[in-house]
Amino acid sequence: MKYLSPLILSLVAVSAFAASQPTALLPLPQKMELRQGAFSLQPATRILTDRPSQSSARFLAERLRQGTGYKFNLVSSTQPVVTPGAVMLTTNNAKPALGPEGYELTVAPDSVVIRATSQAGMFYGVQTLLQLLSPEIFAAKPATVGGWTIPCVAIEDQPRFQWRGFMFDVSR
Repeated sequence: MKYLSPLILSLVAVSAFAASQPTALLPLPQKMELRQGAFSLQPATRILTDRPSQSSARFLAERLRQGTGYKFNLVSSTQPVVTPGAVMLTTNNAKPALGPEGYELTVAPDSVVIRATSQAGMFYGVQTLLQLLSPEIFAAKPATVGGWTIPCVAIEDQPRFQWRGFMFDVSR
């Protein structure tokens, strides 16, 4: 019983912190700057990608199609250029310091850019982008939402540890 109250206080503190965040992302990115405005997904939105990022781009297009009902046009290029009204996934000019699982995600009112040095980082960037949308994006059938908007943010993230796991001492 004496351990229960610190646990409850911790949960309340975490809940209050999460509620105070404008966007609840899991895991919380290491650097996140909320900016003014929002990017609006439209049926004409294109997904631009370089060759190494094509699998992540196809995954993103399919996930977005399922939730929105929009058929997104995938455009592949060796050097994709940031284009108004487009979502770009690229390994070009990615920061090597973020490591193989790190990524940069920049959402501006006219474009979205995800940069990563590897596909693991690109995948995590796509997952963060999906979390920024309305939860209905994960629906199996197109959801009727008043508009698909993504808040403008600048995110840099990478794992805090080199390993992922959970250790639980079952004997206690």
